[in-house]
Amino acid sequence: MEKSKNSFTCTFDQNLITILVSYLDFQSAFQGLSNVNKQVNSYFVDNGVDYIWKLLFTTEFSAYEYPDHKKANDESNYQYFKRSFMKFKVFRELLKNIFELTNQKRSKKQYGFLRNYEDREVPQFHYIEEQITFEIECLFKNLNDQDPCNMVLDPDEEHEYFSNFKLHTMSFNNYNLQTVLLTSSSILNFRMILQLKTGIKGFPFTHTNRYRQCNFIDLNNTFGMGNNTVFSMAGTDKSHVLLIAPNIETYLSRHYSLLKDDNLFIHNGEIHQFTKNPLVNNGSVSTSNGLKIEVQAQINHMFCRFDSSLHEDAPKYSFVYQMRISVDTEEEAQNNFVPCKLLQRHYRIFNKNSSRIVAGNGLSCQNKKFPIFNQPTDPVFIYTNVLEMNDLDYTVEGYFTLRYLKEGEKADDTAENVSDVDPSLLFKVYINPFKLCLPEGQEFIKNPDFQGHMNYE
Repeated sequence: MEKSKNSFTCTFDQNLITILVSYLDFQSAFQGLSNVNKQVNSYFVDNGVDYIWKLLFTTEFSAYEYPDHKKANDESNYQYFKRSFMKFKVFRELLKNIFELTNQKRSKKQYGFLRNYEDREVPQFHYIEEQITFEIECLFKNLNDQDPCNMVLDPDEEHEYFSNFKLHTMSFNNYNLQTVLLTSSSILNFRMILQLKTGIKGFPFTHTNRYRQCNFIDLNNTFGMGNNTVFSMAGTDKSHVLLIAPNIETYLSRHYSLLKDDNLFIHNGEIHQFTKNPLVNNGSVSTSNGLKIEVQAQINHMFCRFDSSLHEDAPKYSFVYQMRISVDTEEEAQNNFVPCKLLQRHYRIFNKNSSRIVAGNGLSCQNKKFPIFNQPTDPVFIYTNVLEMNDLDYTVEGYFTLRYLKEGEKADDTAENVSDVDPSLLFKVYINPFKLCLPEGQEFIKNPDFQGHMNYE
């Protein structure tokens, strides 16, 4: 008997299955294709072959169009599906690479955060009334929640009911600021706190463990810069947000590039927010007398103050700077190296309007204020501290005063009066200028929903 023109074999042209399976492996696609076929048979003749791609789109994704992602007028359903699914795969590849590279570089491993490819169901954010963006969907279709019953608790890290993926750390003084990528089950609490404490109805994206800080996606375009724009909100002063990235993909791509290029500083098994090459972060590198000084600064939104009604000294912008002092590994520099001890610091901090000198004995830290450099194989000496400025455009330069150790001398971490030291033993190591400023593309923006009482909560 002749087959009906609307039967399964007639409905799909001979190349259609091949095209579908190129985007969806057959096991994953079969159920979707079956569902599509039930609907398409009665409509196919009138709508054409391209119509199946619209039905498949609504099977694969939670909506047909999004605030940030729509079908172009001159775009077929097939082209729209192809473009959309490729976007999903871009996010999957980004997360996969970030997870793998992080585990390669970090001593404490984190597994199970990338969802199986066959499981592409969109998490149901029942507490979010708005339609999520397509980028949010692509992110959380790929991100896996951890089972609380199977979590391995790390005594050195925050006890979390739901585990989140640790991205990087910034350590200074007594602070350890660990940034984590939130999984879908962790978002509810942060969204409620964000709205209650700041008035902003955003979509939390990352969080600093143990602190009132999160990066959020401006789902409702409150700031008029797009539904996927990533902002930072911190607990100290909620009157301003910090623009972090124009969208989620840019944020993830930027972090992946730093990991891929091996340009994030690794210390004690942790990935730090500071870069290996300070020059890419408005920092500087200088070498003299066989010693190398690498220095860079980053804004720390959590400790910035903007609201003068609460903070008498506002505005104050908090910059964390890291100095790495080491024996230069270049052979010629090592030939010039003589064991030495740091005695004094001298910084000049200036911009076009002002200049001031900060100087003192040793370094302003709790231990190893007077670091000693005995040989080229000594570990890098790392020094971090904070500078609070009233502007976002300052430059710092200066030098350290050191003295050569006498042959066989066993120096220790005690203060010395420079005036009592033989002048022939003293020398300076210079710190090339480095900037205290925001990275390119970042800026502070007023919170339109801010009310004075929020800074007291």
